[in-house]
Amino acid sequence: MKIDLRNLDETSGEVTGSDCVQFTDAMGEAVELACSVRVRYNHTGGAFYLHVSTESKFETSCHRCLDPVTVPLDAEFDVVIRRGVDREEGRSDGARSEDYITVGANEHEVSLHPFIHENTVVNIPMLILCSDDCKGLCPECGGNRNRTQCDCKPARDSRWDALRRVSGD
Repeated sequence: MKIDLRNLDETSGEVTGSDCVQFTDAMGEAVELACSVRVRYNHTGGAFYLHVSTESKFETSCHRCLDPVTVPLDAEFDVVIRRGVDREEGRSDGARSEDYITVGANEHEVSLHPFIHENTVVNIPMLILCSDDCKGLCPECGGNRNRTQCDCKPARDSRWDALRRVSGD
């Protein structure tokens, strides 16, 4: 999503739009997420303060049982846009260059896409489950243990045989 600073003529307000975030998920699949974006802004002379909220829905598979799951991905972040300020020179307030965007006096459009992408992808859970008590798939028959009870015996791990012999099991 691009913001045209010329359209932010009020000292505060709100702008809405959309963006598309692309990434590769944990299953190795290419994913495109449509994100709705809401930007609340305030500006004073040479700086624009943006509070950005995004909403999207990530459709994937449960990491244990492979059933379809929809995960809401909501993110919020702040961006400061400064006009005509050198990135590092004269910084006495401790702010780093990644804390704000600098645009030239004749620049009017700013892309929020890198920030939307980063904050959306960072909010994807490491482990996605259909429910907290998901039982997963049986390693022997491949049946979904959430739906059916199988009679498969757990496979013995041969790496523990020496210990079983010592304990008499």
